[in-house]
Amino acid sequence: MNDTVKPAIVFHLQEPIESITATRDTVTGTFYYQLQIEEQKSPTTQKLLVNGIIALVIILCLWLFTRKRFSKKASPYNQFKQTDIYKLMRDKGYYSANKKPVFEAVNEQETNELSETVLKIFTSFSDILKKSDLNEKDLQFCCLVKSRLTTLELSEIYCVSQSAIFKRKQKAKELLGFKSDKRTLDAIFEGM
Repeated sequence: MNDTVKPAIVFHLQEPIESITATRDTVTGTFYYQLQIEEQKSPTTQKLLVNGIIALVIILCLWLFTRKRFSKKASPYNQFKQTDIYKLMRDKGYYSANKKPVFEAVNEQETNELSETVLKIFTSFSDILKKSDLNEKDLQFCCLVKSRLTTLELSEIYCVSQSAIFKRKQKAKELLGFKSDKRTLDAIFEGM
């Protein structure tokens, strides 16, 4: 004999019930109930794809935000650009994007301050220069090159031709032991 069981008896189950069957043991009179639970349907591939793309966009935005924020603080060049001597030199026409800038004269005290600032901020560069056999003038010249002054700007500061600056860069490159390196002195210093 079969008995009908109402779904209300098994509401405590979390999965939806597809069917319930009951059978009665004729010897003992006990009823045995068999529940068939509906198979859980997995989320569609489209929903998973959309959620994955949203998660990737959020992660990418967070990564870009933190990278930009921390790279500005960590970059020695950004620190250098915040110094008073950099701002003074920029006001005098140096570090300009203009192809034909108008330069104001720079005195020895300003070039000394500029090179000292470079040595303070770019510590690994400073360590390399201190281990070399550069004299004081060559050391100062290297600091000005490291500060990203162009050949034109350096020729203005030293009141010499651009070819004289090029030769001086070659000499500094040799003194620092980079004679066989094919890169320019500016490119070598960029990596330090």
